[in-house]
Amino acid sequence: MTQSRGVPAESIALRDRDIIYFSCVKWGPIKARPQQIAIQLARDNRVLYVEPMLSVATRAARGFESPFPRLDQVGDRLFVYRPLSFLPFSLRSPLANRINKQLLRKSVQSVARGLGFSRPILGVSHPQHEVLVGRFGEIFSFYDCHDNYGALPDPRANPRVLAGMERRLLVKADHIFISSQALLEQMDGYREKCTLVRNGVIFSHFGNGADHEGELPAELRIIPPPIIGYVGTLGGGVDGEALRFLARSKPDWSIVLIGPVLDRGLSRTLSASRNIHLIGTRRYEDLPRFVHRFAVGLIPFTLNRLTRSIDPIKMYEYLAAGKPVVASDLPEVRRFGDLISIYRSQEELVDLVETSLRESGEGAAVRRRLAAMENTWELRAAGMASALSRQFQKISESAGETKHGLRVEGGKAHRDDGCQCGSQPAPPL
Repeated sequence: MTQSRGVPAESIALRDRDIIYFSCVKWGPIKARPQQIAIQLARDNRVLYVEPMLSVATRAARGFESPFPRLDQVGDRLFVYRPLSFLPFSLRSPLANRINKQLLRKSVQSVARGLGFSRPILGVSHPQHEVLVGRFGEIFSFYDCHDNYGALPDPRANPRVLAGMERRLLVKADHIFISSQALLEQMDGYREKCTLVRNGVIFSHFGNGADHEGELPAELRIIPPPIIGYVGTLGGGVDGEALRFLARSKPDWSIVLIGPVLDRGLSRTLSASRNIHLIGTRRYEDLPRFVHRFAVGLIPFTLNRLTRSIDPIKMYEYLAAGKPVVASDLPEVRRFGDLISIYRSQEELVDLVETSLRESGEGAAVRRRLAAMENTWELRAAGMASALSRQFQKISESAGETKHGLRVEGGKAHRDDGCQCGSQPAPPL
């Protein structure tokens, strides 16, 4: 197992490659780990980001999204593909998953050919993608594991089926990236091909307060300070009772929650408090304007199998903005020591927020920003690219060729016919 901290001096640079990344997250206003990784890898490579398959019924429930496929170019080297809607029950039925993924494979192969992709690197981010590994003539494959999928409260999933998918994926993938120490500890038998690559932040986006001192967001104009804020998905991992206790204890504080509400019970709990304000989803581009108005940033998660494996992206975003952070006792939060205040009871949550509001001077804010600068998405992706390069080099040099007929000479990958990879027209995928 390796831990990503930067870019080794000697490795094959991951440049000018074609990468197909099957994501479990839609490309949208919220920029989670899959989108951030794709954006960073696309700086030096071409990336085809494939959105998750959704059934027609699911798309209709989300606002009558079109069920038809769509390809968009969102950057110089970054393409986003929304596949056709397919059969439901992929997470409950291995047969349905195989049928759907066969159709998905054919459609993505067609798109990749149209883009001129040649001998791609294949990345997947969900166990249900395991049937796709080895089906694209890929040079290399990796699994980007950033959730404890067996602990997700998803009624569509059969836990036994999902666990079987992940076991097969761990065997098939050439390399595995892990987003937290807790997830890594579940990888017994596979740690030799794991690299710990935690989440991060675009520091230039959240860290420059001067860029966000303009007009107050309209949603905050009628909300009195101090603002105790949260940015992220409002689902089963959020402790609604702790937030309601905080609101009742301090009725003169404004608790502002930004993000989609995915749990109806949580929505009812939060809406009952007059000083809890549900703002809804906002564009990633606009989030710093909100975060810089926070007096304190919250990470109010319940403690369970799912949340104990989370490395919260919002933690890095709050730190980049220099804001005091109060969080529940998550393993990944503890790494930051006194930069983050950790509560273990509802009463302690209130006390720590109150203490944070009394903070004076810039010293603590500067230390938080410095910590965030050491945890950027740029560094995370560079570490990921370096790990892929080292692993590719190791396999190539130890065997003289890869399982796809590639070898390394002079720091470059070649096919057995002597041609440098990518110099020929794209072969059929």
